[in-house]
Amino acid sequence: FGRGGRLRHQRRPQGMRGFANLNRAGRFIAVVAVTAMVGLLALRGVVTLVWKRPHNLGIHDGWLAPCPAQRNCVSTQAMDATHRIEPIPFRKSGPKAHSRILEIVSRLPRAHLIEEEADYIHAEFRTWGLHHTDDVEFYFDVTDQPIHVRSAARLPFYDFGVNRNRVELIRSLYLAQ
Repeated sequence: FGRGGRLRHQRRPQGMRGFANLNRAGRFIAVVAVTAMVGLLALRGVVTLVWKRPHNLGIHDGWLAPCPAQRNCVSTQAMDATHRIEPIPFRKSGPKAHSRILEIVSRLPRAHLIEEEADYIHAEFRTWGLHHTDDVEFYFDVTDQPIHVRSAARLPFYDFGVNRNRVELIRSLYLAQ
């Protein structure tokens, strides 16, 4: 104790000063950084809770679900140029094409197989960072012989071409063999 019965301030070792050692600007930056991280984690939690798997996925009378108005979806069955992408041609019989697409999808990073039938595959892809989910569907139309694809982000924002690039990558890997 010092004079007057008060505790005397003890100096901490150099490595133990932490937040208290920062100047005013440093503290402000630290508070902003922590607040931003908490905000991003909260946003990620809200997005995960709100954007569940759509109920309209799958094949309905030979058609995959239509793309929404936003530019975050591509489909081989879309009529407008913004969402249209060319189908993948059959290079093999139906079961061989199915197994080849399944093999390609399973090897892509952050891919999770959700549903698999003889003429349909549904996979989810998680984007890097906030882990937004994209739904990718393949419809193997054995009568007309194309492989129809629909790839869509669940969030209603522009996807910077991620879905189109993913489908083109899958197409190139499929056609390479």
